[in-house]
Amino acid sequence: MPSASSRRCDGNTAPAARRWTGEQEADLRISLPIVVGVIAGALAACDGGRAVDGECGDELIRAGFATCIAAGTQAACVQAGGTWTIVGLGSSPQCRCPTGEGGCPCDRGDQCLGACTAEMGPGNDPCAGVSEGTCTAASPSVGCRCWFDDQGTIQSLCAD
Repeated sequence: MPSASSRRCDGNTAPAARRWTGEQEADLRISLPIVVGVIAGALAACDGGRAVDGECGDELIRAGFATCIAAGTQAACVQAGGTWTIVGLGSSPQCRCPTGEGGCPCDRGDQCLGACTAEMGPGNDPCAGVSEGTCTAASPSVGCRCWFDDQGTIQSLCAD
């Protein structure tokens, strides 16, 4: 009968090593293909951040965005997947909704459900040299950023 501990070379005892069982092997046979399949599917669907079909992000969240952003009550907002909160310097709560596109590359506002923005740089023209942004993860969005309009014009703006 194996003991609960074994004597190491230095004379101290250590916990006994776990033995590999067929049950663990079966778990790996099931889990590994699932993990590999999920990763392969994710990689196959993307091409440099943009999905092959021209879309980026989470399709299910994108599909529910219009319902979420139209929610006028806390219950409707939460049911649609949003967060009922005060946004920026606003005085009353509104529904802040996930876009499903957070981090997707863009260079025009109309490429995003929320907004296409980029980090501001230093100096008097903080958006100089900016040519690409990323879609916001939620809408409405606030903060000081480089904001892209639907034609791709960039302006520095602090949205409260």
